[in-house]
Amino acid sequence: MATEERPVTSFDVARLAGVSRTTVSYVLNNTPNLSIKAETREKVLAAARELNYQVHQVARTLRKGQSDEIYFVADRPLTLFTTELIRGMHQRAKELGYTLAVYFNDDPDEEHRHNFLLRLLSHQPAGVIGMPGGYLTSELEQVQSQSTASLVYFQANHLHNDNYFHERAFEVGKIVALYLLERGHRKIGMIAPQNRLQVTNLAGRVKGIKDILENAGYPAFRVFPVEGPNLNEMRQIVSQLQADPDRPTAIYGFSDEYSFPLLRALLEKGFKVPQDIALIGSDNTPFCDYTVPSLTSVSLNVKHIAEQAVDLIAQKKGNREKSFSELKPNPLPFLIEREST
Repeated sequence: MATEERPVTSFDVARLAGVSRTTVSYVLNNTPNLSIKAETREKVLAAARELNYQVHQVARTLRKGQSDEIYFVADRPLTLFTTELIRGMHQRAKELGYTLAVYFNDDPDEEHRHNFLLRLLSHQPAGVIGMPGGYLTSELEQVQSQSTASLVYFQANHLHNDNYFHERAFEVGKIVALYLLERGHRKIGMIAPQNRLQVTNLAGRVKGIKDILENAGYPAFRVFPVEGPNLNEMRQIVSQLQADPDRPTAIYGFSDEYSFPLLRALLEKGFKVPQDIALIGSDNTPFCDYTVPSLTSVSLNVKHIAEQAVDLIAQKKGNREKSFSELKPNPLPFLIEREST
């Protein structure tokens, strides 16, 4: 009669590696402040691999009072930028021994958002990384005070402070304006998403462009409001451009995701890009190389942003005097020139 196969335990790993179960626990749980010989550590890891032994995550959480999971909260449908961001965070988390889990919550209700964060933190993650989603810094600080996990938010909503503009958004606008001025453009337009989740980014980029143009003595700047990266909306904008003899000679599409449908709409109506209208996007997504013409884009250095977010969680782990962190990544954005300009 066949018997059910017994699950592998830490005792089996210890016996195969020739060490104690305590040593196995120290190695596999990455217990800090312990000096274990590299040779011993490798024996334990090799034995665990051979036996296909996995540390029980729930048991680990109960022992340590905190899991090795990092939660990323997306507050909007996944964009090309967010997808690259998640990929970068996943890779960095894996390198540091964490597991990345992705949650989605776009609830505009303040109380619901607050309770959602509290529910996530009740699982005792190592940390939570999030997008702005309308949170005020005060809200995040309040939630942080009720948890030992780290909160890292890329950009809180500081609209209560009229002088606040996110550093990177402002720099993106400056880079776009300087580049276009250097290439002789004096009439510049910009696609402007009318989306509460983009308000701060939009304001920062508009200010960056306006500051450069006004300082150069070319204050003419047109904004084209859109609801989303929708081809029909872009076609309507292009129809306006066709009928306008004083139309912009260059347009900043806000992001690659908005620039791609705008590029198609321009080509459909017979515009030559960049001869008639130059076009710039942001995010420098891989698809920029595949369009015809290829799309000039501002790189936000997504890989660095992702790594910095995870690193902040790792650095704060075990520190009970954590504070809410607002991520202001460096280095600054930079432009990748392609055929569309």
